[in-house]
Amino acid sequence: MNTKKTMNTGAFFCASRKKTGLSAPSPQAAAPPSGLSASIPCANSQTAKQRAFAAVVCAAALICAACTPKAGISDAAARREAGERDTAMAILWQQQSGEYAALCYQAFNAGKAFIRSAMVGGNAAAVFDIDETVLDNSPYAAYLVKENAPWNEKSWAAWCEAAEAAAVPGALDFCRFLAERGIALFYISNRPEAALESTVANLRALGFPDARAERVFLQSGTSDKTPRLNTVREAGYTVILFAGDNLDDFDGAIRKSGNAERKAWVQENAESFGVFRLVLPNAVYGTFEAALVEGYYGKPPAERAAARLELLQSWRPAD
Repeated sequence: MNTKKTMNTGAFFCASRKKTGLSAPSPQAAAPPSGLSASIPCANSQTAKQRAFAAVVCAAALICAACTPKAGISDAAARREAGERDTAMAILWQQQSGEYAALCYQAFNAGKAFIRSAMVGGNAAAVFDIDETVLDNSPYAAYLVKENAPWNEKSWAAWCEAAEAAAVPGALDFCRFLAERGIALFYISNRPEAALESTVANLRALGFPDARAERVFLQSGTSDKTPRLNTVREAGYTVILFAGDNLDDFDGAIRKSGNAERKAWVQENAESFGVFRLVLPNAVYGTFEAALVEGYYGKPPAERAAARLELLQSWRPAD
């Protein structure tokens, strides 16, 4: 993810992903996140974490707002309100649902199975994105929604500086599992480089292995994680596993591709997922949103909401 993250159906935030040096993968918004180019078995790049516009959602809207325009409210306002509800529901799903946690555990359990069956050499390494891969930034997204505030570098920097993100379910256990087997961990993210000290402190406070500056590579210049991944390889490591929440975390070559191309890439690499490429769930933001239509983030909120509705593949009952 570049230093910013985009938010799904309403956009929330994030400068990240994705996230490097001798570390592992990392979110987008005004510009899409970055990725790591990779080829089996050493492919990965973390999606830049992107930007997103904030959505205002109150409790009443969550409970009873309908998707159709209300009397006295313009169509554009109704469309925007619908997008904001989508964003709030995505955050609630991440924070409150057992299904979200189950999907995280499922991804990491698949990684354990792969490592147990793999021939692990002495210089093996695993590359992780940070935001929504090992650290949960949903409180920041919720702050934007409750405050009716757009994502911005100042508030994102304040969140990173606070170093209060919790661990994604199963992430700490999996990272310790890898470290116990002599696998080096690298964290590559598109958080801004200025957030290095606080990001390392956050990871270290939670107990993540290899949480030190030499193993955490944040964004400096490009959001493409490929150069940072190459730094890991040039240091003599063989990357055997990647984990991220955005396709950009696995291959930098597709980070500016449309969704049709991204889905084709997934199909071509289907056998790698749940093996050496672990995808974590993130319904709040992602590069896919920027790829919905050309110039997506250059459009006003009402037009983005209209574009999302237009792209929905829906069903209608027979007359």
